Amino acid sequence: MRTIKSLPLKDWKDIYESNKDFIVIDIRAEDDFDREHVKRSININYQDPNFISLIDKLDKKKSYLVYCKSGFRCSKTLELMGTLEFEKAYGLEGGIDSWKDSRLKVEK
Repeated sequence: MRTIKSLPLKDWKDIYESNKDFIVIDIRAEDDFDREHVKRSININYQDPNFISLIDKLDKKKSYLVYCKSGFRCSKTLELMGTLEFEKAYGLEGGIDSWKDSRLKVEK
C-alpha cells in the first residue's frame, strides 16, 4: 500500500524518533543544509538540474521523511515521488522552520 503525504510536525517527528529505518531527505540547497539540518538527513538539492533523476535513483521500496525550508518544495517533491511510485514518503508541513520554531535540535 502506497502512502505519500504531508504530516504535521508532531506526526512527522513521532515517525522520525520511533523508526530509524526511514531515510531523512533535506531538499534545501547544499549551503543551507551545511548550516543546519535535522540529524540523520541526507541532502538532495531541489534546485539541482538532476533532481528528478536523483530522486528516481532512490530505492522506491524504502520509507522516506522529506523536508525543505517551509514546506512548498516538499509538497512538490511528494507529488514527484508519488508519480515515480515510491511506496512510503512523508513530508514535513512547515519544513525545517516549523522544526526550529518548536525548539527541536538541528545539526550544524
